[in-house]
Amino acid sequence: MGFSLAYFVACSLACIGILQLASISPRSRYLQLFKLGSLRKFVGLLLIFASFLLFFLTGDRVISDHEGGLDANQQAIIFSLSALFSYIFCAVVSQLILKVIIKVDSTNEITCSPIHKKDYYELTFSELQEKNWSDFKVWITQYFKS
Repeated sequence: MGFSLAYFVACSLACIGILQLASISPRSRYLQLFKLGSLRKFVGLLLIFASFLLFFLTGDRVISDHEGGLDANQQAIIFSLSALFSYIFCAVVSQLILKVIIKVDSTNEITCSPIHKKDYYELTFSELQEKNWSDFKVWITQYFKS
């Protein structure tokens, strides 16, 4: 694996782990890959630790930028792209997970059906952002009124 690809994968894994740790709050449901908070915490820490091991134990990473390493501009661009990728990955996967309930019938046949309740689990990403913004506006106006 090339140095820049290893850096991208390691940064992406670390960012996904950090997003899972940050999504322990109940208000950030659109980034949660798992329902249980303890599982999100464990997987988040595991991904951060695994990204460190993947990057530093798979090859010699003390490479000068004159000898094939990455200079600061390349590192900044790759890190920004990996952070964006991990955010989009978590948002898309969590929306796919939250929109579908997997049901097992009495015949052991697995069927998927959408959720019919209009709560956090059925809201699209943009609707969820609008709901969070309206909840925040209500909270902040009540805070300053008192």
